[in-house]
Amino acid sequence: MQVPASPANYTVGRLGYKVSGIIIHTIVGTLGSADGTFANPGRGASAHYGVACDGSVCHQYVSEGNIAWHCGRFYPDATHPFGNANTIGIEHCDNGQPNAPRSDGLYASSAQLVREICKRYGIPIDRTHIRKHTEVSVLYTACPDALDIDRIVRQAAAAPAPPSTGDDDMLYVGPFVAKPASVKVFAAGSSYLDPSAKARPAAALAVGATVSVDGYRFSDSAVQSSDRGAGAGAGPDYVWWHTGSAWIPDAILDTSSVAGAPIGGAVSTLPTLSNYFAVAGSAGPPAPDDDSAFATKAELQAVAATIPTKGTGTVTVTLSK
Repeated sequence: MQVPASPANYTVGRLGYKVSGIIIHTIVGTLGSADGTFANPGRGASAHYGVACDGSVCHQYVSEGNIAWHCGRFYPDATHPFGNANTIGIEHCDNGQPNAPRSDGLYASSAQLVREICKRYGIPIDRTHIRKHTEVSVLYTACPDALDIDRIVRQAAAAPAPPSTGDDDMLYVGPFVAKPASVKVFAAGSSYLDPSAKARPAAALAVGATVSVDGYRFSDSAVQSSDRGAGAGAGPDYVWWHTGSAWIPDAILDTSSVAGAPIGGAVSTLPTLSNYFAVAGSAGPPAPDDDSAFATKAELQAVAATIPTKGTGTVTVTLSK
């Protein structure tokens, strides 16, 4: 599922580098918190993917053709073979408990994603090429904490990768619009774990059932509707409403009582969505010119202040930014 990061949080293109490694991270939060963090243009960080705690959903934040800011090291060099420029970053949900055990579903989903990425780029499935964040970062981090990267690598290597589908098989969605409401089901159907009719069904919905929703988004997975509302008539409905941890197609809901509810057939926002990851968000900023861009001057000064001196010795820390 595509959940676009802000173009302010990644670099457009690969700057001539080939993807040659995968970096494993833990979110220290939920998948939803990662969605919000990477969508915030002031965050200055991103990853390519995020895996849900139960493994049922995988969000893509940045195209593999773009550089996500996740390693704490931008460029690789002879001593440090991996940096943002030549890796793909995968975040993993931990519900704010990075040292707690993870579900079998999360490991299975992560391993499948790793297999597919490795197949696309000819990357060996081993610990030389699949690394922890803490193993590549310029600044100290415990990430990915207790997440068992060796298990991910073992499971990824244990089964052949399925045929690569690239981005053609991805789901494209528009921004989430908050609109709490109570609506009725007018045609029997199902809710889904993602806003797509191809996603895993969450629950069956009977005619006349009342459901509470908190908002909606457009998706390029349309559901045929007998009445899309506001006189639009029958046809493909591209709107999906969110309820709890699932999505319900607008095609089966009566939203006529909801002020400002979108018309299911209004897909004017969709054409740019399907191109979003292909064109790589041309508004992205240029690459930082060195690794110090991943620590602020204040952070480096704080580090310098903790370095002890003894006798007449002197410790000098040079701050270039």
